[in-house]
Amino acid sequence: MESNLTNSILGLATGDALGLQYEGKDRAAMKASPVTGPEFQGEESEKAYPVKDGVWSDLTSMNLATLDSLVKGLDYEDIMQKFLIWRSTDDYMSTMDIFRMDSVVNQAIDNYTDDVVAVNCGLCNEEDPFLNSVLPVTRMAPIAYYLESKYSSEHIPEATEEEMQVVHDVCCLTHKNLECQVACGIYVMLLRVFHCGITPARKALLYGLALAFDYYDNHAEFAPVMDRFEALRNLSEENIPSEDSIPSGKNAATALYEAVWSVFVTTTEIPAPSDSYDSFPEEVYAAVEGRNPYSETVLRAVNLGGATPEIAALAGSLAGIIYGYDNIKEDWKSMLPFRAQIEEYCDILTGPPQKTEEDENEENFAAMADAAES
Repeated sequence: MESNLTNSILGLATGDALGLQYEGKDRAAMKASPVTGPEFQGEESEKAYPVKDGVWSDLTSMNLATLDSLVKGLDYEDIMQKFLIWRSTDDYMSTMDIFRMDSVVNQAIDNYTDDVVAVNCGLCNEEDPFLNSVLPVTRMAPIAYYLESKYSSEHIPEATEEEMQVVHDVCCLTHKNLECQVACGIYVMLLRVFHCGITPARKALLYGLALAFDYYDNHAEFAPVMDRFEALRNLSEENIPSEDSIPSGKNAATALYEAVWSVFVTTTEIPAPSDSYDSFPEEVYAAVEGRNPYSETVLRAVNLGGATPEIAALAGSLAGIIYGYDNIKEDWKSMLPFRAQIEEYCDILTGPPQKTEEDENEENFAAMADAAES
């Protein structure tokens, strides 16, 4: 069943799979031989990982583990337990063995097994740039959906204290550095404006950025890292940087900027299905015949090089919501292992609420009381 969550997670998984095999290739190498489709372009020996085309990585696995946990509500301990299951078994994986495991995530899971409280499991050292990774940002799609489903009836998305605390806590399960927390907060707000159906797409992106920056500008504890997000703050319809001016890196602020830039450029060129006809000049509509906006977005992201799985996953998740499930080409989706299971995880979470153990106990007690009275 199609939903914004399914669109987002399938978009993420497809971008993850596309970018996986080019991980670490610099921009010059990507420019010399740009990626044009889902099949790996090159010799098998040139792949970053010895797996078949379409295989997705730990990025998608951790999203599926989070989705599975959220079925019965938000529980940080249970999310970490699901991460432990993923590391210990073949659950939530596209292959029988883990072929890509981040050392920081691994240590965080070790901390959890040593009985550290879940929100304290993440590593933190503001002086260590390695801990400013974009990895926690890539598992925010389920959290954005959770927040939207919980609060959307109350307001148009806004960065409230309660909601942003949830985002930061989920980030801190593995990464506690401030840059990671801010990047997670920004990305969640971007996802949420699309869950809410704000249009046109390019203006929705700018609105999401404005909401996030308004929050962080009013919280002094994040001030030491906010300068790292200035390029993202300055993005506008009048200020769309060229590809050559986009920085490259695996740190949270830079990789997020690369992903958002990839999405923003596409939304200025190709209308989203939800965009009103008069939000673009007529010649724009005439020029997009035969173009696929989802594909263009993730290909643009991958061809930036560097942290290609993360950048393409982040861009793909946004593009999945913006352009919809049907805009992800069938031959791209068909390459994904366990695609039906990915959709099932999303369908379960978007379906009727699952009963918790507490709910079941209450029902049992009520049934026993009824039986005693009769």
